[in-house]
Amino acid sequence: MPPLSQVHPLIVHFPIALLMVVPLLVLLGLIWREHRAGIHIAALALLMLGTSMAVLGVISGLSAAGSVLPTPELRAALEGHERLAKRTTFFYADLTLAFILIQLAPALWKSWDNRRRILLLNLVWLLVGLGANVLLIRTGHLGGRMVHELAVHSHAQPEAPDLRGAEPSGQPRRSSHRLGRVHDQQATR
Repeated sequence: MPPLSQVHPLIVHFPIALLMVVPLLVLLGLIWREHRAGIHIAALALLMLGTSMAVLGVISGLSAAGSVLPTPELRAALEGHERLAKRTTFFYADLTLAFILIQLAPALWKSWDNRRRILLLNLVWLLVGLGANVLLIRTGHLGGRMVHELAVHSHAQPEAPDLRGAEPSGQPRRSSHRLGRVHDQQATR
C-alpha cells in the first residue's frame, strides 16, 4: 500500500464531489416536500461521508507536506492551503452537526414543530452550505495551483531506489510484461 502522503491526490477529490452535491440535495428536498425526509437523509449521508473524507484529506495532506522541499513561494502556498483546508473541514463538521439538529428539531422539541421555522432554518443552512462550498472550491484551487503552477510534485524528496530485482550491475531488470515495461521505464527516470 502506498504511503499516506502519496494518496492525498486520490483522497481529496471524493469529499469535493460529495460535499458540492449536498446543497443541491437540500434544495431539492425543500422543493419536493413529499420526499423531503428521504432526500435530506441522502444529503446527510453525503455530508457525513464527505466530511469524514475531508478529514482524511487533511491528514494525508499533512503527511504529503512533510515530503516537500519548499521554496519560499511554495511554502507560502502550502501554508495557505493547509490553513484553509483545516478551516473548511471544521466548517463542514459544524454544518453536519447543525444539519442533524435542524432535521431532528421537530422530533426533539415539540414546540419546534412549526413548518415555517424549520423551512427558515433549512434555508439558512442552505446559504451557509453554499458558502462552505465556496471555501471548498478555494481550498481545491490552492491545491491545484501548487501542483500545476508551482510543480509541487517535482519538489518531492526523492525516494531511495528499490534495488530488489535489480541486475548485478544495479540496473532494474527488464520485463517482457507490458505493465512491467512501464514500471521499469518509470524506475529508470
